[in-house]
Amino acid sequence: SSGGEVLWTKQFGTSDFDTAAAVEIDSLNNILIVGNTFGVLDGSNAGGDDAFIRKYNPAGDIIWTRQFGTSQGDEANSVAVDDTGNVVVVGETTGTFVGQNVGITDAFVRQYKSNGDIRWTKQFGTSGYDFINTVALDSSGNVLVSGDTEGAIVGSNFGGRDAFIQKIVP
Repeated sequence: SSGGEVLWTKQFGTSDFDTAAAVEIDSLNNILIVGNTFGVLDGSNAGGDDAFIRKYNPAGDIIWTRQFGTSQGDEANSVAVDDTGNVVVVGETTGTFVGQNVGITDAFVRQYKSNGDIRWTKQFGTSGYDFINTVALDSSGNVLVSGDTEGAIVGSNFGGRDAFIQKIVP
């Protein structure tokens, strides 16, 4: 039908504050949505606000939900999916996923298999605020992230907050 007919709507949340930040469609028309919650969508809350990713089938039925975080604040800002269904979620954390938190807020990149199992997590940043705002995948499956930093991820800071782009081979 033309004219913007609504086929379905899914509203979800907890008794706390919940937001959705981005949505992506995989090759099977499954829907992936990311955001953050102060409550419990799946499992338990790690502390503060947690990031989440949820996968729906084309009819709007939940396939799986993954809530994840550190004991601090965590937010998922963007999502991308490759041709095989692997999913990349990006955002920021004030805690530690891997290694150590190097600044006030670090950026993170996490890849999931199509079934929701974690493949890998990367965390990076400077001594200041670092954010990843969006993610894309190239035809070889490499991960491209862009965001902003108050520090110097590479080289030196040009003053204030700088933009960056980073290419990651999974």
